[in-house]
Amino acid sequence: MELGRDVATGIGKEAGASSSTPLLACEHDAAFDRYAWLASKATGASIGVLALADAQQQPVLTSAAGLAHPWETASKLGLVQLLVARTLNEGIVLRSHATASELGESADSGAWTGSYASVPLLGPAGHILGALCVLDERTSGFGDDDVRALTELATLATAQIELRAGAACAHGGAQPAPGVELLRADGATPLSLDELPFIRALRGETVAQAEVLVRWPEQPQGRWHRINATPLRDADGVVRGAIVVDSDVTEQRQAQERLSQMVEALRLLALLDELTGLHNRRGFTALAEHQIKMANQTGRPLLIFFADLDDLKVINDTFGHGAGDQTLRDAARLLRATFRESDLLARLGGDEFVVLACDATLNDASMFAARLEAALRAYNALSERRFKLSISTGATAFDPRSPEPLEALLKRADAAMYRDKQQRRSSDRALPR
Repeated sequence: MELGRDVATGIGKEAGASSSTPLLACEHDAAFDRYAWLASKATGASIGVLALADAQQQPVLTSAAGLAHPWETASKLGLVQLLVARTLNEGIVLRSHATASELGESADSGAWTGSYASVPLLGPAGHILGALCVLDERTSGFGDDDVRALTELATLATAQIELRAGAACAHGGAQPAPGVELLRADGATPLSLDELPFIRALRGETVAQAEVLVRWPEQPQGRWHRINATPLRDADGVVRGAIVVDSDVTEQRQAQERLSQMVEALRLLALLDELTGLHNRRGFTALAEHQIKMANQTGRPLLIFFADLDDLKVINDTFGHGAGDQTLRDAARLLRATFRESDLLARLGGDEFVVLACDATLNDASMFAARLEAALRAYNALSERRFKLSISTGATAFDPRSPEPLEALLKRADAAMYRDKQQRRSSDRALPR
């Protein structure tokens, strides 16, 4: 795994070229001292530095370990300045092995030979908040484990920066980063900072499943985030922070959008059952196989729910095909009311219906069956027809750990439905009242 970019050019040459650049602004913040100190200890480096970017993306030296105070006169400040500036400009991990450096006027130290590593502090929208760097006179360079340690520390430092920003925003004292756009779940309505789940949690709210679209110049299409936020309270109930779970759901949203487009395309291709308005077998097969493919990739559970209208042939023979057709339409309507809008419903043909329920397991099957039975009882109580409407059901689950093709799942669900049909008594079924 590539952890960063090795810089082949001598850092000293660039330091000499930039010797006229003003030294880093220095603004000590003791809250970040531990990150600089831990960075130097974790990597065995003689110098650890944490610098933040100001509003103009200029580096401000915040904390350092192994540099003499005042920092403005430290002998290695020129090298630190160059390393931080490059990290802020390039936004990637920088690392060099056994680099010889002429620091020039900016450091007043003459020649320097050693190694360095630097990782950026990246905000949730990908913008650069600062840099965490280490330097040492060793010539063996910093290894992958050193870069991993720096990356973990950078993540912790970033979290503290965002916590500060959130606290400031909760009291009306923060603005979005330049060029960053926050939008609501509809992808069009602007979202203010004080409406972010994290900020709301700092005000004492519990926020569940909030979706936010974040756009910035380098990512004009943006990234979707699904956020849960819970206030973190002390023993007296005072909010001291927040527990936030932020999941990037961009690919999931894009898949859902593609699925919606596919549904519309299927309508145009007339892959719907004309009688009930549900998908027909061809439409169901195309969409279900796509969902199974996605479930294989994401590990999401799926439920195949089979439903068979009882005694349709008897209804047709006794009351006519018009009554049979209306019964099929009524059954489709009850199935729609039973399942969710996100579930895939189809009439496979004749008296057979099938439902593919996403993010559902066999434990949910009994709930769906009970809901359908309740709807049937309510329907039969109000219906003026001379027969009862009855539906036999069966279900099976798709297990992404042991995937099966769609046809195998349909056969298992059909077999479960047949067992249910056999257990029903004729007097409980469709004919007559």
